[in-house]
Amino acid sequence: MKKIVLVMMVFTLTVSLCARVKNPDTPLKGKWDFRMEKTWEIEEAGNDVIGSVQNIGSANDGRVYILDSKNYKIYIFSPEGKFISSFGKRGEGPGEIKNFDMGEQLFVVNQRVIVVDRSRISYFSLDGKFEKSIVYSPQLKPREFVSDDVLISAPVIPDLLRGKTAKIKWYNVIDQKEKIIAQYEPFKEAAATERSPGRTVTIVAVFSGVTPIMMVKYRNNQVYYGMCNTYTINRVDLKDKQTFSFSIEEREPREITPAIKKELAAGLGDIPQDMLERILDSLPKKASFYQDLVIDHRGFVYVFLANPTAGPIQGIDIFSPEGKYLYSSQLRVEDDSSIQAIYLWDNLLVIAVEDEAGTVKVAQYSVQLPGK
Repeated sequence: MKKIVLVMMVFTLTVSLCARVKNPDTPLKGKWDFRMEKTWEIEEAGNDVIGSVQNIGSANDGRVYILDSKNYKIYIFSPEGKFISSFGKRGEGPGEIKNFDMGEQLFVVNQRVIVVDRSRISYFSLDGKFEKSIVYSPQLKPREFVSDDVLISAPVIPDLLRGKTAKIKWYNVIDQKEKIIAQYEPFKEAAATERSPGRTVTIVAVFSGVTPIMMVKYRNNQVYYGMCNTYTINRVDLKDKQTFSFSIEEREPREITPAIKKELAAGLGDIPQDMLERILDSLPKKASFYQDLVIDHRGFVYVFLANPTAGPIQGIDIFSPEGKYLYSSQLRVEDDSSIQAIYLWDNLLVIAVEDEAGTVKVAQYSVQLPGK
């Protein structure tokens, strides 16, 4: 099952870069084998059957957190895969999540679980006890957390910017201080609007792996960002402001065929036909290059290659901390399953899959990383 997020963005960066590493489309060291070893697998959480995995996170003690957008809950599992408890039911009260199925994000930061709703940041203990919530400006879009109260924001809804240049910025939710990291211009395609007396309906659709999206990741005081429809990734150090970029040259993206568009359209649900056609007609003719970035504790960068349609394989390019293209690699699950969500944090890998019968399974693996 391929996720579709109903918000869209594309950007033109205006930051100047100090250095750039240009890589040929051939890894220096060939292929990398992650040596995946399954440590546990589950289909249920207590009395619930896992429905649809939106996000996955983990704590330092090995506990795993799963945001299920179908069951409207966040599940906690032990390092051994045993169900512990759930929290964060659907609603608008304290400790409740308003929209579980509209791109909500889960972060595990220090000793807290942070859930970002459409207008609110909710804080929970690692045991799922609600602590507090903060309402944030609609012009912010939390993408990463530097600490409990400091986040990296990159807005995604063009209408809320009211013609202003969008900014990737460091932002403190307590004192509202901010630092600009980069700027970009939002893209307004893949949208359709219908107007009637007293009512205007606009649908803006983003298809993972197809529409160009700004990727923003943070680790070890470094911010990594870039448009996924160009294979260039930028890095800026928040302390000394040094920036550089690395890229792969001359790689050709995958063509978006009518068959792919048909599959994407099926995932949009009940949308008026004329609006659906306008959205699909405005999609790029080529897929994006990548759909996610992961940074390990040593600074190695794992670029998750775009996969417009669901399947059992996730391609990954691996770069050194200096931006050298070292390896190409793959994560593979059972052939009758489609990858629903992937979480990679150093040697811990958690993958949610859905098989042909619609059964969702979540499995944890140990993996071998390069550079050891």
